[in-house]
Amino acid sequence: MINFLNPWFLLGLVAVGAPVWLHLRRKDRETVVPFTGLRFLDDQPMAKAPPLTLKNIVLFLLRVLALALLVAAFARPYFETASMAATSSRVFVIDNTLSRQAENGLEHDKRYVLDQMAGAGAHEQIGVVVLGSEPRVVVNFGDSPQQAREKVQAVQPTMERGTILSAVRQADFLLKQSIGETKRIVVLSDFQKNQWTEDANAPPFLAPDEVKLPSLPAAAARPNFYVAEPRVQRVFIGEDALIQFTAVIGRTGDINKAVVSLTSNGREILHRPIGLDAKTDKISVITQWEADPAAWLQGSLTVTADGDALPQDNACYFTVPPIMEGRVALLSDSIFLQTALSGPVAHGHWKVEALNPTQLADANIASPDTFADILMVDGDYLQSAQARMLVDRYFTAGRGVFIMAGRLPTLLTGFLEKLGFDPLPQLAAPGTGTLSPIRYFSPDSPVFKPFLVPDFCSLDDVRVGEPVHLSAREAKPILFGQHGDALLFDGAKDNGRFLLTTFGFDRKQTDWVVHPSFVPFLDSALQYLRPQAPLNATLEPGEIWLVQIPPELSVKTVVLTHDGQEISRASVNADHRALVRVPDQPGIYGLAYDQAPQVRQMLAVNPSERESELTYFTTAPDILKAWTLNDTRKPAAQTALAIPASLLAASNSNLWWGLVLTGVAALLFEMIVLYWRGHA
Repeated sequence: MINFLNPWFLLGLVAVGAPVWLHLRRKDRETVVPFTGLRFLDDQPMAKAPPLTLKNIVLFLLRVLALALLVAAFARPYFETASMAATSSRVFVIDNTLSRQAENGLEHDKRYVLDQMAGAGAHEQIGVVVLGSEPRVVVNFGDSPQQAREKVQAVQPTMERGTILSAVRQADFLLKQSIGETKRIVVLSDFQKNQWTEDANAPPFLAPDEVKLPSLPAAAARPNFYVAEPRVQRVFIGEDALIQFTAVIGRTGDINKAVVSLTSNGREILHRPIGLDAKTDKISVITQWEADPAAWLQGSLTVTADGDALPQDNACYFTVPPIMEGRVALLSDSIFLQTALSGPVAHGHWKVEALNPTQLADANIASPDTFADILMVDGDYLQSAQARMLVDRYFTAGRGVFIMAGRLPTLLTGFLEKLGFDPLPQLAAPGTGTLSPIRYFSPDSPVFKPFLVPDFCSLDDVRVGEPVHLSAREAKPILFGQHGDALLFDGAKDNGRFLLTTFGFDRKQTDWVVHPSFVPFLDSALQYLRPQAPLNATLEPGEIWLVQIPPELSVKTVVLTHDGQEISRASVNADHRALVRVPDQPGIYGLAYDQAPQVRQMLAVNPSERESELTYFTTAPDILKAWTLNDTRKPAAQTALAIPASLLAASNSNLWWGLVLTGVAALLFEMIVLYWRGHA
């Protein structure tokens, strides 16, 4: 059925009478011929009949047609369909996160939506929003029934994580654009608690009775074993290269026995059964093994248990890059530093270049391309202008600097003030010779990652004498003494990064230099300062990975691969960065540059631990009330988002363009006819 958006424009058809009137009143031109003889003419000639007949019928029809078409075009005709008279609009929210894969919950939700589509009448609108790492509209109201069914059937399970709030917001936005008399959001979820309780303080936005919950879980929890939080680091003790690994094994529900297996580069490291009592929901796995430091390390930790409702989260993956030998420029008299960085101890990790204090001028005129990765310098040497200039050049070149300030002479104090440090008064008289234990280190700092497992390498026995007292305006303290003094600062300047200790590495100020943890600490600190792009990362499925490309490489495209097969590509911007969307399935993925097949970086994708905690609401979550508006608080701005169906149909119709173009064509043809008649 055809209808008009602006029917009052049809009054313009009255103007069709104008061509009719012009044609009927038109008089033929008479040519006057002067002559003198009039005696032969009749005194009373018969008068001519007025020209009331149409002579130029083609021109008349063209003009009437053009005018009628233009008037009809401005009236905006459209075809009214049955869908425009919808009595109800529904948006189904399908939860496609990891937790919904338990006991094939996603397939159950898809069948439910397909059944609802099959039973929907001609006057019902149906849309579908799928929740993953981000909600996305899968079925729009304008899709045909066949298209809608195919799109729902094409939804594949993912292991991503998302919040119900984001999905309901997306569904509400879609519903506000519907035309149904009744509007409803149907949430198909497992009602996992952590998925519903996030963003509890979000302002209300739902209309009353807008959300429908078709079914609720019968049990408050499902049995599930899972692994999470893999932490792995390569450390060195003497000439031994060790892999230090920790992970968490958790469980929910009535399940307490499982088998744990750890593999690395095809080698089984650990295989043993475990049992958890009723009061224990999580345990830690801690182990270490030797590995080739020059090779990539890939591995996984798996747990298997009978009756597990969600086996998809029974594995976590990890990867460790190979060690590339770095260069350290050392300006220090500490025999302990020289020994820790000597060839027999640091071979394959660090190559030391001892700087001569009398030849610092030559080092300052050298090209930055020849600089070492890190400059280690005793604070006493920074009383030299050449040493201070060298430190500034290292910062400008984007290199790392390790400063050991055992005391505060005047020139060093001025240099540290430029770095953002202010001296504080000493709390005790210097030189007492007493050493106090370390009290606390920052667990978030990459420098102290190896020390998160006390059984491997503890700092409890390390003691430090009276340090110099500094306050930092920008740098962050990451190590503290017995009395709360900051012992180690982490900061940045220009393009470089620095670490600053408030004590020197000698026996007078610390016994750390003879402690077994000193070499691992030194290696970890230098690796942190080393200016290099991260070679590996651990992210959740569906996240965005910001890939940093080494600035010395000219790379245009990065290629994400899995088992030698290309997964996706991304362009590298001018800042040597690329945004890569992480796949929705866990595993280990490689990153290659341009067309070269060599893997340059690696990515371990692991599911979120929060998705594995299968505890549920068995009644309607109270947070729905917090998201729902009262009747008196319905926002007018939201209802204005709905677009009238007639306007949508008229804007999507091609009739307007057809009428306008046909009318213009009629006018052009009229001009051609007039030109042809005048020429004839």
